[in-house]
Amino acid sequence: MRIVPLVNSLFTVCLLAVITALVIMMTRTGYNDKVSHTCFILMSAAGFLLLARAAFQSDEEGGKAK
Repeated sequence: MRIVPLVNSLFTVCLLAVITALVIMMTRTGYNDKVSHTCFILMSAAGFLLLARAAFQSDEEGGKAK
């Protein structure tokens, strides 16, 4: 099973959710602690997904070379 496309999809969903939350916070509600904390958690998850994607890509490339 290829895991990199799944990680890419999750990363895209995280980034879209963060952008949507920031737009909502800036246009409608103003600063909101709950939305801000949610954005922080989502960006942390996106960073973790970037690291996971790099690790899985290097594993897949190593498997092809053998």
